[in-house]
Amino acid sequence: MSPKGSLGSRIFLSRASSCAAATSPAGGCPFCGGRGGRWGVASRTVHDLGDPLSGRPIDLHICYSTHRCLACRRSFPADQSDLAPLKSQYTHRVQQTAVRLVIEDDMPYRMASWHLWRDHRVFVPWATIQNWVEAAGEKKPGRR
Repeated sequence: MSPKGSLGSRIFLSRASSCAAATSPAGGCPFCGGRGGRWGVASRTVHDLGDPLSGRPIDLHICYSTHRCLACRRSFPADQSDLAPLKSQYTHRVQQTAVRLVIEDDMPYRMASWHLWRDHRVFVPWATIQNWVEAAGEKKPGRR
């Protein structure tokens, strides 16, 4: 529960494990496929759709493990693709909602940005929504 007067809710997720079995990621090194040992712990903040009842935004603070490959000596983070794309500030739910607003509800990008803030308390710049829609490949050329 967030303190009274705060701007939003914060949820802390931990994907870093101290178990000995979790020292090597399931898929191995994404660069060479070698075995990777645990290197450290990192964290990131991801914005999710806000709580409609309280009207507050939700920030997910994720702690995850980083690994270092023994063969190629490169470091890489634990897989988090089920929650949000790599290096993204928004969850898949935010991206899917934004693309749905533009494609199915036929909203302009700026209106979709305002709708996300008004109804879900997550601020997404309209140019970011435009990039997501173009990456989805569903917007017809010549429209807005």
